[in-house]
Amino acid sequence: MTKPATRAVVVHGLHDLLGTSLVTALYARGFEVVATEPSPDSSGIVLVDLDVPGSVGAVERASSDGWIVIGLAGDDRATVGAAIAAGAIGYFRKSGSLADLADLLHDAAAGRAVIEPAERERLWSAHRAVEQQRQAWAEGLKRLSSREYEMLRLLDEGLRASDIAERLFLSIATVRTHIQNVLNKLEAGSQEKALTIYRSMVHQ
Repeated sequence: MTKPATRAVVVHGLHDLLGTSLVTALYARGFEVVATEPSPDSSGIVLVDLDVPGSVGAVERASSDGWIVIGLAGDDRATVGAAIAAGAIGYFRKSGSLADLADLLHDAAAGRAVIEPAERERLWSAHRAVEQQRQAWAEGLKRLSSREYEMLRLLDEGLRASDIAERLFLSIATVRTHIQNVLNKLEAGSQEKALTIYRSMVHQ
């Protein structure tokens, strides 16, 4: 049997079945998998699933506790960039092979770089672009009047302009004017875009 590595590996955020399979595969490749959550009382490598809510916060907490953090990622480069900004030293695509993941973990445990500087900068740039967009959206939402914000909230509930007019005892023309003001202030070309902005900021 392969002797476990001295560095502990923690798997955070993966679905139970997938997490169990990964734990088994890592142990077979020489890694000691000691828990399913990083503890501030120990250290090692933690793999964080970046596709689950709260993953970037988990990266920041583990990194601040002294863990070496690697993100398990899909195709969202901005989220990977956010994880690196929060303290992750690199990432691994979920579509990659277990052999490649084992190599990356060995490099990380040995203190070797697991991501090229140019790639790190590209990921940072993707993260910054998303943050700048979100800041612009937040400013747009702040510019809405209370009535305009109410229109957006009701549209998010699935109401049409005629439904809103009936509920608020307003004319349909007044409702449409409010909705157009919302689109203008959010710089959204359609109600669908305005709702995308609203949901991304309110339902995050």
